[in-house]
Amino acid sequence: DAREMGSPYVGTEHILLGILSNPQNLASAILQSIGVTIDNVRITIPSCPPEPHDPNTKNALSDPLRKTIENAFRIAFQERHNFVGSEHLLAALLECEDSAAVAIFQKMNISPIELKRQIHDIFSQMGNPTQNKLQNSLEDFLQGLTGALVNLQKNADFRDAFRHKG
Repeated sequence: DAREMGSPYVGTEHILLGILSNPQNLASAILQSIGVTIDNVRITIPSCPPEPHDPNTKNALSDPLRKTIENAFRIAFQERHNFVGSEHLLAALLECEDSAAVAIFQKMNISPIELKRQIHDIFSQMGNPTQNKLQNSLEDFLQGLTGALVNLQKNADFRDAFRHKG
């Protein structure tokens, strides 16, 4: 998108477009649920000031985008997720107040603070995927073991268990 738009850098506005270009990801679903569409963002981008970037490097990452990428990893780690998904990128976009993405949300009358709160509510509902997977595996194992013991008890013939063989 940055190249198509003739931008000399890749910034948070381009990441926002990237998130919205894939309607199958969680962040896109969150944004679409509050009325943010790829078309709305494309219309709003020209009214936002460019992000700070190295003018000597073609297609350089903007400073806010570098910060956003770092924050996405930090957020995923804090949430104890073993992946960095679109939802982590979206939460990180909202933390960088001097970014074009935040300016876009503000121009659309969307509170970055409120949106961030909603994302963190979703994180808390998700829980810890690694812990949930382990817990589900343990529960499945115990249910299987219980079932096996019940079947063993039903099918066992204990009549001669106490007889002395001699």
